[in-house]
Amino acid sequence: MATGAVAWGKIFVAQQEKRKIPTTWALDKHGQLTDDPNAAADKGLIQPLGGYKGYGLSLFLDILTGVLSGGGFSTHVKALYEQVARPSEVAHTCAALRIDALMPLAEFCERIDAIIQLMQACPKADGVERIYVPGEIEHETEKRRNAEGIPLNSELQEELRALGTQLGVQLPF
Repeated sequence: MATGAVAWGKIFVAQQEKRKIPTTWALDKHGQLTDDPNAAADKGLIQPLGGYKGYGLSLFLDILTGVLSGGGFSTHVKALYEQVARPSEVAHTCAALRIDALMPLAEFCERIDAIIQLMQACPKADGVERIYVPGEIEHETEKRRNAEGIPLNSELQEELRALGTQLGVQLPF
């Protein structure tokens, strides 16, 4: 689980599309709120999901994922889109629970269905048509993109065409 308010990819898309970002997404290199994706990408950082409480969750996950695993943590993890020749130091932690050691699996499934129904039955804010549970939007997006393809902005399409030409790869668009 990423614990940032947004993925870097969304900031990079905003750069390409030359549009502002919400000030809740990132800080500039001086630690100031910014709505400029270029300022965020220039040594800025992503804000934590959920403000200071999200910072605690992020630190806890960094300890489990980086410190405990022996991998990179905090500033030891290299930027994903820079220094590609050097190892990124990204680390992962996987955990598994044996649900049937805690309760019968069928009961767990019933309880999961019940909590999802409770979440989706909550009163909706004005203009909100549906309440989603985590992962539901991504699952529906995956199904839609498998059927319809992945939308790409024109600048990214041109970048990919140039790269395809350079590498001798025929692109499907």
